[in-house]
Amino acid sequence: MLLIIIFAINTNTYSQVGSSISYSVDKALGFNVFYTLKKDTYYVGYSHQFNGQKNEVVSERKSNYGTTIIDDGDFYWLIDLGYSRVFFESLSIQPEISFGSKKYFTSYKDNRFKDGGYSLIDDTKGIIGLGMNLGYRVNGYFEPYVGFHSIKKLTFGVRIHFNQLFAI
Repeated sequence: MLLIIIFAINTNTYSQVGSSISYSVDKALGFNVFYTLKKDTYYVGYSHQFNGQKNEVVSERKSNYGTTIIDDGDFYWLIDLGYSRVFFESLSIQPEISFGSKKYFTSYKDNRFKDGGYSLIDDTKGIIGLGMNLGYRVNGYFEPYVGFHSIKKLTFGVRIHFNQLFAI
């Protein structure tokens, strides 16, 4: 959606954007969009951890919901902000700061739900983390990267630079 808005505002900007997807060993899936200006790139993204919570996550249990405990745990979501700089024409270094929420849950059995139960949020707290990614541009538009983040742990991803992918 952000890419469409940027394109609608200024067609020259379209040649300066891209997107990436990542996955961490901490079971977090991330997606971001970025804007590149010469050798500098600015990122905004979203990461969400899938850590055993049920498909249905509720903050308040209704009186007719099941009460048999299956499991408990926690998961988080993050807004990621980053900056990247290109060195040696193909190597990029990207520091990242993230802020979001960590939710603690208890999962209960209830066959009325798709996956046989629901997760009830027991507690929520705000979290902030820092990370560093290292990328290598294989060609003008494809850039795999690896990094470490204080919350997400070891992260792997790929960036697609639309300005080169759609270059004429």
